[in-house]
Amino acid sequence: MIHYAQLENSPRLQRLYKFLLDGMPHTTRDIVHGAEIMAVSTAVDELRENGFVIECRPVGRGRYEYQLQKPAPACCKQGTEEGVIPLTLPSPTRGEGKFTEGEGQLSLL
Repeated sequence: MIHYAQLENSPRLQRLYKFLLDGMPHTTRDIVHGAEIMAVSTAVDELRENGFVIECRPVGRGRYEYQLQKPAPACCKQGTEEGVIPLTLPSPTRGEGKFTEGEGQLSLL
């Protein structure tokens, strides 16, 4: 059985999620440099296991683009605090949870 990181506990997945939030397609190279992720396909698979829909398409020999599908997944809801989007994350074993950087919610601005 493969164990995947939970978004609320993984700074690596949080960086990737924030990077893909613009909804634009990004190459593997873009993600490596912009989100500081080395194993891009693995991190994308882990985000998918966290309930996100991310499209992957070939754009050349050995080159791929990844794109977070819009609208954002149902687990992401706009918050009331300025500059903060609380994420309600699906988890089959722990129910729903919210997070921020340091306090349970992820600041996206």
